Amino acid sequence: MALLLKHIDCHCCGTRHHFGIDDYGWDSATLYEYHCSQTGEKATMRLPLTATAEDAPHWPQGVVPLRPVGSAAQAAQRPRSESSTAGLRHLS
Repeated sequence: MALLLKHIDCHCCGTRHHFGIDDYGWDSATLYEYHCSQTGEKATMRLPLTATAEDAPHWPQGVVPLRPVGSAAQAAQRPRSESSTAGLRHLS
């Protein structure tokens, strides 16, 4: 299941976007990276403490995907036999 975070301020363009996170959960202490849909710039952010997420079977059009910083590098270094969700946290 994917998570949808609505109306979060974008540090690149100054407007608000809907952001999406894969089902590995999220927290306000994690640094996330994304590409602004308005400017195309790569940026990082921490989610505000007031952010709330909705379960979504899929993301609506225009959602900006968030990825934890370093997740791609960690996945590339992980042995193939290891689970694809190893090291990822699920928050309740």
